[in-house]
Amino acid sequence: MANPSDAAGIRSNMKPIAKWGASGLWNAFASNTPGKIIKYSVLICPRPGRRSCVRKPAENDRRWDLNDGAGLSQSANIRLATIDDAQEIAKIHVATWRDAYKELLPIEYLANLDENARAEKWRKALFAGAPCVLVAVMNGMVAAWVAFGPSRDEDLDSRCAEIEAIYVASDFWSRGIGTALIHAACERLHAKGYCTVALWVLKDNAAACSFYSRRGFEPDGSAKVVEIGGALLTEVRVTREIAT
Repeated sequence: MANPSDAAGIRSNMKPIAKWGASGLWNAFASNTPGKIIKYSVLICPRPGRRSCVRKPAENDRRWDLNDGAGLSQSANIRLATIDDAQEIAKIHVATWRDAYKELLPIEYLANLDENARAEKWRKALFAGAPCVLVAVMNGMVAAWVAFGPSRDEDLDSRCAEIEAIYVASDFWSRGIGTALIHAACERLHAKGYCTVALWVLKDNAAACSFYSRRGFEPDGSAKVVEIGGALLTEVRVTREIAT
């Protein structure tokens, strides 16, 4: 991990790029100073022209059968998020950050995350329609969500999509909801002509890295160091093919 004293020198020698990955979606909606990329390395890939945005598909619900790991079957409705879902999306966003990153980020930073401010930012994003967001509803509650769209990394070609973030409320962990959301997102992306999907994950988030690995994502050799709440963390990019 980079030394904080080296950050300015590293930044001055790197080409400015956008802030993606685990910190990126949060910082896109942050009301305070966003996280900064300190170091970024990529595999060089062709970039055949401008990519088009993912448009909203038909707004039909999709029921997914789940297994809670104890032999009990359940189901979840997966649908496009609406502005009315913004508060629940923000609630899951904040709560999962506090839970998943409590060993990685300063406690004070996590404690100061503002759910209502996040909800307002989500309302604006959902109104704009980018990124595309699906929610999984169980027992009448939003249990999880996934945000996705075209890849925002300039080294990837226009056939590569990106899962910008996926979070499951802790009460619904280990029920297959995350897997169902990835499948649902990939179905929509495949229908738009995308062949592969990428995402960024914190290298030290062992649980998340294991989750993505079990679902076919593999590191592609790209990494970056981001600053979040004063902490320097490494993100790695993982990719997988979108099954036909």
